[in-house]
Amino acid sequence: MYGLGRVGHLGNSGGLGWVLPGASIDMNFKDGLYYGAAASQLAVSRASAAYADDLGGNWSQFASNVARITNKGLLSEESRTNSIRNNSGQGAILGTPGTPPTNWQVLSQTITSSIVGVGSENGIDYVDIRLNGNTAAIDHINIYFESTGQIAAGQGQTWACSSFTKLTSGTMSGLAPTGLQPIVEERGAGGTFLGFGATGPLTLTNAALTTQRWAAIYTTLSASIQSVLPGIIIFFKCQPSDRHNTAVRVAVARAGGVSSPLQSVRLG
Repeated sequence: MYGLGRVGHLGNSGGLGWVLPGASIDMNFKDGLYYGAAASQLAVSRASAAYADDLGGNWSQFASNVARITNKGLLSEESRTNSIRNNSGQGAILGTPGTPPTNWQVLSQTITSSIVGVGSENGIDYVDIRLNGNTAAIDHINIYFESTGQIAAGQGQTWACSSFTKLTSGTMSGLAPTGLQPIVEERGAGGTFLGFGATGPLTLTNAALTTQRWAAIYTTLSASIQSVLPGIIIFFKCQPSDRHNTAVRVAVARAGGVSSPLQSVRLG
């Protein structure tokens, strides 16, 4: 929500060619041109930090109650809630397997997972997860951003799961054709798996984290649904003679309605 405080006498445009004729206030957010009022006079109401992208595809974080202005202009959205309690990956402890971020789950079959790094890239908190080992059959690993049953949901609801995800070491060559996908799972009573929606497979690179935001949008189908579980699924090829060794960086996961990234918590 935005408002504008009192600015006193505004006068006319004084011949400025970019100002709309007769306007008392004209704000060109994209080019940083302001007439009759300054961007700092906008009153913004937003309870948490949020992000906005620029023309180069880079994302920047803006503190609560600060207007999100980039060279694309002013980003203004309807109210949204991030249902993931710890979307910035706080609480992770390095090791093999290490400890996933608070409320997250990392579940695998034959592939070994390790928490190998935490930090911040361009203002975005991240966790690095290394996946290595041999697979005797097609294997997959799930990285869930919440605990099972936490996010209540009903039939016919549309959910979006998104995160920044990049490759930090290794290659994508060991992944199966289904590869890496952001997912929204439907869960029933007792956490029973009912189905899922996904986007992909994705092709990750080691380019800047802020240029690699991925999302799955899914409308729930089952009449038995009680909750949704957002995350990432990674499928590996059946290559018993090859040793997989891939690390991915995951940051600012969100689940809810479609919107730009929202930060639910930042500790420390």
